[in-house]
Amino acid sequence: MNNDAEYWFNKGKELFNSKKLEEAISCYEKATKLNPDYADAFVYWGNALYELAEIEQDETLFRKAVEKYDKAIKRAPNHADCYYNLGNALFRIGDITKNETLYIESIEKFGKAAQIKPEYAFNFIYRGATFVKIAKIINSESLFKESINCFQKYGKDILHIFISLDENDKKYFLQEEILHQMLDMDTDDGLFFREITKGIKELSKYKEVYIRSIKIISNLHINNKYNDKSVAHYTTKTVSQKQLFEFSKFRLNAINYSNDPTEGNILLDYLFGKTKTPVRPISNIGYGAFAGCFIFKHNSLNQFRLYGKENGVEGTGLSLVFRNGFFSKEAQMPIKELKTDDNNLNEKEELNKYALFRCIYIDPTSQRVETVGHKEGYLFYQEKNEEETEDDIKTRVENYNEYIIDIIKNINKEMETLKSLVQNLDPEVVGQLLINLRYLTKDIAFKEEQECRIIKIIRLNNNDKIKNDNYRMYVEYEPQVSKHIEKIYFGPKANGMELFQDFLTHKDLNIPTVKSDNPLS
Repeated sequence: MNNDAEYWFNKGKELFNSKKLEEAISCYEKATKLNPDYADAFVYWGNALYELAEIEQDETLFRKAVEKYDKAIKRAPNHADCYYNLGNALFRIGDITKNETLYIESIEKFGKAAQIKPEYAFNFIYRGATFVKIAKIINSESLFKESINCFQKYGKDILHIFISLDENDKKYFLQEEILHQMLDMDTDDGLFFREITKGIKELSKYKEVYIRSIKIISNLHINNKYNDKSVAHYTTKTVSQKQLFEFSKFRLNAINYSNDPTEGNILLDYLFGKTKTPVRPISNIGYGAFAGCFIFKHNSLNQFRLYGKENGVEGTGLSLVFRNGFFSKEAQMPIKELKTDDNNLNEKEELNKYALFRCIYIDPTSQRVETVGHKEGYLFYQEKNEEETEDDIKTRVENYNEYIIDIIKNINKEMETLKSLVQNLDPEVVGQLLINLRYLTKDIAFKEEQECRIIKIIRLNNNDKIKNDNYRMYVEYEPQVSKHIEKIYFGPKANGMELFQDFLTHKDLNIPTVKSDNPLS
């Protein structure tokens, strides 16, 4: 390859990543002049034009992006990424011009990308979105059905679809009957919604409520875009030893054992008011909620005082700091059964991971979502690395805080809509449908914890996955704990750290232990 062309291509990528799009375009142009067959340079040139077009909402720039993608495809006919990007550009031009032909062309390009690269699953979501949009324009029932086929081929449920779409697409999909036809995808047997709403003749409102709750949950997904890279779980030294040295599984405990007596009712009080919230426990038609709880503060005095106490003594527990690899990057409804593949242990672990979600904190007095679980600004400074300047961290904190503020705004808006939708509906049925969201919603009194959770909703009857210990129910989480711990904090009053470190070394576990410096008398 022409070295000069490669230099300008790499320079263009650096500028593109720094959002200096016009300068990047100039570099790609130089690269293609030096090497007219440089397909990747044309692809990235198209990408830069596409990004600029999105910023300026300029149809001409979208068309120029299409031109570059076409040139790339002529030089590399099997370039799946290029077909995918070309589909996006044609889709956007179709949006601007309301040209049905361009929508159909975009579908063809997404299909070509998927044909070349079948594992390129994201194409199916965009093909499905495109089918829906065209179906709405030309009022085609067959295209609605085709969109469902795309989403089913994608193999994910409504939650994953919402997480994959941007905010504008989410708004569009909420208006479509298509999501009502996909409710059976929330469980492997498709029974959850049908069981809970059995006997109800008019289901449309309940469908809207359930789907709206999924949209709210999609806003809570932690994707590590803004450095939520590791979280801590506080537990006893005894439990930690079993998990690390005896390889016992991490437990998702039945959620009604939490320290919050209002757990599960805060959302219902918000939606219906305390007078209408069911007084008796909601049955959930034989479903139970199990959770693993984490926070962003790795060394928290408050957590050491509350959790992991040996013989009831505060500060004797441990904080296990988990890397984000302990959780799934993708999300699926927690009612689905975990997949298993006993022939491949690594694949089995990966398939059996759950995604991590922030908790919502509602103020019962103001009836508002005041915050969601997040990382506080001072933690960014505590974790500063040698390459970072104070200005670098300040910028990261500002971007992160804006991101969290946007989440809170979106959720408040969606919660108000949810409240209006549930009026005149049966509170007990709504409570059963919203079991997932209910256990991601907490009282503002607990906001100091800034909690996030992995949640599993599971049938209680005849399920061999549910275990018990002294009449406390739990389910085991498949990923091996020792593979995913980056650091262990010993509480201010926890003893035996040196021996614990020796055992880690003996087990060939390269995990540092640190004594908490929090003051505890």
